[in-house]
Order: sequence, then C-alpha cells, then structure tokens
Amino acid sequence: MKRSVYTILDEKAQSIGPLFLAVSDDEAARSVALSCENVEMMKRYPSDFALLRLGDIDTYTGTLTPHAVPVLVHKLDEILHA
Repeated sequence: MKRSVYTILDEKAQSIGPLFLAVSDDEAARSVALSCENVEMMKRYPSDFALLRLGDIDTYTGTLTPHAVPVLVHKLDEILHA
C-alpha cells in the first residue's frame, strides 16, 4: 500500500519533528489537528509551524520515493482554523 511521509516544520527552530505516515493530505492534517490538542507550543504559535509532505513509501516493499523538495501541505494555523 502506498502512503505519504509527513512531518511538521517548526520555522522558528528551523527544525522538523518526527516523521509520520498517512494515506492523504487530509488524513495528515486531521492527525496534526488532534496532536495540537496535546502540544502547547503548537497551540500557542500555530503560524510558526507547517505540515510538509516529504515523499511516498510503499509499505509492502519499503521503497521510499522522496520529493526533490518538501511539499507544503498547510500552515498549521490554516489547519486549526478550518
């Protein structure tokens, strides 16, 4: 099964967070919105964070196909105010 690989970029820290898998951008955005309920920094400063899609992975073969450049899916404040 093909899934996409995502992360959260902290623009102020110039750092990404843990990687996670999702079937679609919408599923990834929903996961991030739920995570924000437990992460005070993301709730307080949502404009500092962004959801990025890094590539795709075949979960059967383990083949990872990265994007040449990470794809901005949404800024976190867009996810939380949708």
